[in-house]
Amino acid sequence: MGRKYWKTLVFGVVVATQLGCGHEVDPFEKGSLEVAWEVAPMGCEAGDVHHVNAVLQNERRSYDRRVGCNTSSMVFTNVEPGNYKLDLTGLDQGGHPTFERQLEDILIRPEERNDLGLVDLTARMSTAQVEWYFENQRVCGTNGVEEVELTVFDDAYYEVFRGSADCDAGVIDVEGLRAGQYLFRGRAFAGKTRFEGVSEHELKRGGEAQVEVSLINISN
Repeated sequence: MGRKYWKTLVFGVVVATQLGCGHEVDPFEKGSLEVAWEVAPMGCEAGDVHHVNAVLQNERRSYDRRVGCNTSSMVFTNVEPGNYKLDLTGLDQGGHPTFERQLEDILIRPEERNDLGLVDLTARMSTAQVEWYFENQRVCGTNGVEEVELTVFDDAYYEVFRGSADCDAGVIDVEGLRAGQYLFRGRAFAGKTRFEGVSEHELKRGGEAQVEVSLINISN
């Protein structure tokens, strides 16, 4: 084979490599997100918030960060472009969630520093799991009770919840309560026999409390 043949072959390989494979397309550059917060209405110290935890996520990705509350802001870097939601949670010294804020439809644009501005963290509601039992240590059926009614009063005796459940269920979950002192009253009937019990409990901000109510026969 002559020198001309080899030159033609090498040239063909180079052309095929450059044209046949095509040029790589650079992916979108990543973006960033800055968010600042305030523990409403009195700030981190008055609200007893020591850290702020943030989760930026969508169906494909999640970015987590935690900083001191007094830092007052944070920046997510190297975030893939797209739509996200952001969960901000204020934590007390023991790491319990007490303040929060959720934001939806946050658009991260490529090659941009996206700024959410100032966000208020508001107090989380509390929940109480209220269980009942009979002081005479008998079960619902033996006492002739089918249903238990639960009423919850705040420290000014305003009724804030009323509900009922099958006696055998043994529990009612009460959600959306503000922090404070509450009175939980259980009541049940078996014909003319009336069972009733009261329990006082203080709920912490964002807390989950277990409350027990002893039902006593008060018909005697």
